[in-house]
Amino acid sequence: MSLAKVATAATGAGIANTQVYLSAQSDANGAFQVSLPAGTYTVSAWPPWDRQDLASASTEVVVEDSSATTVSLQFVRKTAQINVSVVDSNGSGVASYVYGNSYNGSTGTSDWFWAQTDADGSATVYGVEGLTYSISANPDTWSNPSATFCSYTNEGSQEVQASATAQNVNFTVPICNCTMTVNAKDAGGNIVSSIFGSIDATPSSFDDGEYYHGIWGYLSSGTGTIKVQQDQEYRFNLWFWDNDYIPGDEVLATCTDGSGSVDLDVATIIAGAVSGGYVDDSGLAVTLDNTSYMSVYAMKGRNYRSCTADASSFSCDLSEGTWKLGYWINPDSGYASASAGATSSDIVVTSAGGVTQDITLLQTGSIDVSLLNADGSARTNAWVEATPYSVADEGGNDYQMYYSGSGCMTDADGLCTINVGAAGTEAGGTVYYVNAYLPYSMKLDESLNNPEETAVTVIAGESVSAVLSFVAPDGSVNITVVEGDITQAALSNLVIHDESLTVSPAAFANVDIFSSAGGSFSKQADENGAVTIPCTT
Repeated sequence: MSLAKVATAATGAGIANTQVYLSAQSDANGAFQVSLPAGTYTVSAWPPWDRQDLASASTEVVVEDSSATTVSLQFVRKTAQINVSVVDSNGSGVASYVYGNSYNGSTGTSDWFWAQTDADGSATVYGVEGLTYSISANPDTWSNPSATFCSYTNEGSQEVQASATAQNVNFTVPICNCTMTVNAKDAGGNIVSSIFGSIDATPSSFDDGEYYHGIWGYLSSGTGTIKVQQDQEYRFNLWFWDNDYIPGDEVLATCTDGSGSVDLDVATIIAGAVSGGYVDDSGLAVTLDNTSYMSVYAMKGRNYRSCTADASSFSCDLSEGTWKLGYWINPDSGYASASAGATSSDIVVTSAGGVTQDITLLQTGSIDVSLLNADGSARTNAWVEATPYSVADEGGNDYQMYYSGSGCMTDADGLCTINVGAAGTEAGGTVYYVNAYLPYSMKLDESLNNPEETAVTVIAGESVSAVLSFVAPDGSVNITVVEGDITQAALSNLVIHDESLTVSPAAFANVDIFSSAGGSFSKQADENGAVTIPCTT
């Protein structure tokens, strides 16, 4: 029976700050061989899908130059019993899916399981003694579409440590069987019939960030109904857009005896409640005559209101309460958007309105890019990107590296400018990493490799230059993709048609090659599993 083996995350001489990922399929005896650069690796093994009686295994190994390294991994049998029970809030069993996982870092035993309960909501799963599992259960609503389960499906994940003694884990799936009538009322206690929107009911025990796990209903002509769990306290909110009203504060309420009602206030909009202009970080007035886009918004709790804005000022129609301001702007203006959220301090709006508050804009610096071909000529119509994260961070955990980029397309002279948010001189500016890219097909057709990444320090209000040049590959990597049994000796001098080898080509496999220094190619192997990919020394 073959077992999946994976080697990951290498660092060592010659490949520092580089991550290497390689996978192999073991033979019927559980053996596998791979060729890797020297370095320190985490080697992990996962059992086949149909062997849930075994847990995965990992270990760390040091691979040295020109030597064979042997690693031995042993799967752990799962002998610890965990009994799972899933019932509804009436105590009746609920057919459900049960999921569990235990993660103990890159070097150590990790495990997972899943099971489907019987009609009574019971299931027995097995784990590794001593491991702590996070377990969740979700009702099988696909097979039971008429069920009145609440849209949040369980009590949340529970943790249990597997042991020689059988452990019991119990879940209660709430039933939403109590009808709550929700009314949107003005300051005079009257239902506002012009309001249409949504109702949100979230258990008061949930964290503030979990409102999207709640229950949703519809509001029509200022009133609506929503099914909730009986005798459970909820936070009720309204969501709508209206020219005259804004949703008020949330209200705590409980539905009992099959039905109930709750009144939620809606606040009257005050025209021009907050207005002002734009200033730089020195407090000097800014006029945005050279920007094509400026959007100002206000936030209060879960309320979000767009404001009217032009090149020199803005005005927000808001209700009474404490608000914050934020903005989005075209970076070509010399200023960057407040993408992290609202930027102003608290602004208190009273019934009188008329609050004056200027917005302090985040300044930008610019990166003047010159992009060249390998022969020194200007490279036109190529995409250049600047991010605060290096491509050497490939495989990192910070998702911002994928969303924080700004870029430009080079003109006929290979030039373009990227405007980015930047700190001032006193703060030392902000470091950006600049890369240029071509489509894979174009790189292959022209035999070009991406330029080496260039780091620049950008200071607010100033410009910095970055010169990047595509590189002509001066070497190649010959790759043969095979499947079957193969020895380490045969790997060093592979002859695909050698009759003594029990291997066969993996035809038309996709092969990727990547270098954090600035190169990446993707090609497909031929019918013999062979592919040649250009590279730069």
